[in-house]
Amino acid sequence: MIPPNLTTRLSSLFVGATGLFLLLALASYHPADLSVLSSEPNSPLHNIGGVMGAWLAFLGRGGFGWASFVVPLLCGLWTVRLWRQDLGSGSWWIARTVAGLCLLGALSALAALISSDPQMEAELGGAIGYLFVRGGRYYLGAVGTALLAGCIACLSWCLVADQTAFPRRILQVVKRLGQLMAKIVQFRHVSLPESVTSSTTPSRASYDVSPPQSQEPSETLV
Repeated sequence: MIPPNLTTRLSSLFVGATGLFLLLALASYHPADLSVLSSEPNSPLHNIGGVMGAWLAFLGRGGFGWASFVVPLLCGLWTVRLWRQDLGSGSWWIARTVAGLCLLGALSALAALISSDPQMEAELGGAIGYLFVRGGRYYLGAVGTALLAGCIACLSWCLVADQTAFPRRILQVVKRLGQLMAKIVQFRHVSLPESVTSSTTPSRASYDVSPPQSQEPSETLV
């Protein structure tokens, strides 16, 4: 009978090796490796991972752009958690997988927002980031899209990495920003000194226009 500790360690090594393979495949991605994208495919392939690495890199870079490099990072994180036996059951993996996909989508949108050129948007954020940014800029604008994608990315990362201190820091930063905004609004509503208002406010006498006085013709002496 295989001890459960050994099974967990082997699973962690498998996840770590998968993350390293994905990192090498994404880093050596070349569009001409696939015959679907090029009429003259590379021979031999430029991708270190071979045919499988070329297809995985195409799905990652084409779907999520440069945000796909987060997947090897998550694999490394989960490798450490598995090695320490600090992971949950099957529902844990399902929740973290969904959160990881949301994290990829949000980061791809943030990457696509860097440029306003449609071709660069598709290259930086992939197809997901391009579609997200196209719709977001129309309905929310660039700033609203960035805020929405940033919130989704932060919440997804907290769920994926099981970070409990990170949300507290975010709440502290938001609280300080709110206090700063309240001080600014309060400062704007403070009345100016009376001497300043009296000097800047025109007097009523300045608005009184006296009627022109009629001048009688002077008598000329003969």
